[in-house]
Amino acid sequence: MCCRVVVLGTHQHISTTTRQHMKKAKPHHIPAIEALFQACIAAMDAKGIRQWNKDYPGRENIIKDIERQELYCIGEGEEVQGVITLNDIQDPQYKDINWKYEGKILVVHRLAAHPAYQGKGIGVRLMQFAEDYGAENGYDAIRLDGYEGNPRSMAFYRKLGYMETGFVQFDYQSMRCVCFEKKINNA
Repeated sequence: MCCRVVVLGTHQHISTTTRQHMKKAKPHHIPAIEALFQACIAAMDAKGIRQWNKDYPGRENIIKDIERQELYCIGEGEEVQGVITLNDIQDPQYKDINWKYEGKILVVHRLAAHPAYQGKGIGVRLMQFAEDYGAENGYDAIRLDGYEGNPRSMAFYRKLGYMETGFVQFDYQSMRCVCFEKKINNA
């Protein structure tokens, strides 16, 4: 996992500060999304962060996310500068976490901003989109996990008000992931 804008059905929100817009990813976006993930992997590898690898996230993940209409991308025109997958699928490892919030849960997967656009607010806009989407669709909280070996992503989620709830381990990673949660619906 370790990357305002609204697209709900046919609605599209275009940021007033930039020409970036959020859209549901379509099959023609696959090559750009693959290139974004590979660029992120290379940038993390250069910093000694082994969060993702050549197999994850891969083309199969992208295709499934697009088929389920759960993958969103942000960029100008057809350029893909960042992506996020939103659904209610919780990894099996989540069952052992002592989550604080119950109810309808939105889960963030595979958040990424292309390295050329990191530090420019893409991640914040993607997470704001997730929170807006969750609130507008009756979700009570958001859950996600971030790679413990990526201090930048850990600080990012904490800064956005996400609270740590425990740790999970995935087979493809050498370090644990920190689970985070945030209440988004005050009803």
